[in-house]
Amino acid sequence: STKLILTDGTLVEEQGESSNSVLTKYNEPVAGVPAVRPDAKSPLGMEIAYTYISKLTPTSSSAQLGNLGLVAIPRLSAFLGLRLLNLSGNSIVRITAGALPRGLHMLSLSKNNISTIEGLRELTRLRLLDISYNRISRIGHGLASCSSLKELYLGGNKISEVDGLHRLLKLKVLDLRHNKISTSKGLGQLAANYSSLEAVNLDGNPAQKNVGDEHLKKYLVGLLPNLGFYNKHPIRASGSKEVSDRHTRKILLP
Repeated sequence: STKLILTDGTLVEEQGESSNSVLTKYNEPVAGVPAVRPDAKSPLGMEIAYTYISKLTPTSSSAQLGNLGLVAIPRLSAFLGLRLLNLSGNSIVRITAGALPRGLHMLSLSKNNISTIEGLRELTRLRLLDISYNRISRIGHGLASCSSLKELYLGGNKISEVDGLHRLLKLKVLDLRHNKISTSKGLGQLAANYSSLEAVNLDGNPAQKNVGDEHLKKYLVGLLPNLGFYNKHPIRASGSKEVSDRHTRKILLP
């Protein structure tokens, strides 16, 4: 079976059969799972997506639906075994409530056209969310139920102030690079995550010039006593190996 890993914001195949070979190999609907069929006007990407979905089983653990030109999230809630889902590089404009399987651990929605974080209320087991390079200007309350979240990637959006993260008490990695944060005041609410956050990336925000990078780092160190990484640089040798490995692979590398 195909194994998927997260690399630089995109869930990609590591080994096993390619998506195309899997798509051509399985065409029959799976017993016990509601049949999903594209209508006659569906573009090729949607047909490929639904063909792929039709071969999933209730115990499938991963799904690769990236770069297909999808404008909406297919209804995948019946696949309770899914733990990893890639929907990056599409044209999705909204996270539809009830469309995603509640057992997900890793979800990539990067490089879409999403403007609001919503529709995630049932994803209480989600550990990693990549929603970078969308059209988000405010985090809001859409993550309030994602209490298991450890890694959140929001780079390449239009966020000017950090809010809505106060219930994410397990959050270790926060990527906010290339947003619209202009002052350290916009980061004040991170105090609620003081005991968990170990890595923060603010590279490419206006605050680097307005306030100064060194001032931002000192501000965050004072706010977050367990901070081990700021932008591309380790602050101290502490921090869990899990965060160190992930941060080195995904945030420190170009």
